[in-house]
Amino acid sequence: MRLLVAVRPAGRPPDRDQHLEAALQAVRVAPGALPARDVLWMATREGAYALGLDAEIGSIEPGKRADLIVVDRGRPHVAPDRDPWSTLVYAARGTDVRMTMVDGIPLVENFSLVQQDAAEVAANARRAARTLAARAGLA
Repeated sequence: MRLLVAVRPAGRPPDRDQHLEAALQAVRVAPGALPARDVLWMATREGAYALGLDAEIGSIEPGKRADLIVVDRGRPHVAPDRDPWSTLVYAARGTDVRMTMVDGIPLVENFSLVQQDAAEVAANARRAARTLAARAGLA
């Protein structure tokens, strides 16, 4: 029997653009509650299994989609390196992601969007926030 423990944000089902940072936010509140390597396993392999996509995503291996990130570990808050798993899970932030590849297609290179215009993405986000605030009666 397999006990499945996966980490993902609450709310709507995750989409391809959500960051690992969001999935791990709840764990960051109590560092050490789970070993960091286990947290990363739950967010990747177990998350893929929970979604029924473990044959396609969740690990880097031949035949699976190339979904991965490269984290810049040269910044002060991610420089301590005694345990790289803990550094990635507990210290790294979305702004530390140097490269993001989804299904083999680079979306971020050298910290910059390559498929979309950053100003347009920000404008769309502001419009969506205003719409949401209005729907919630906060505008």
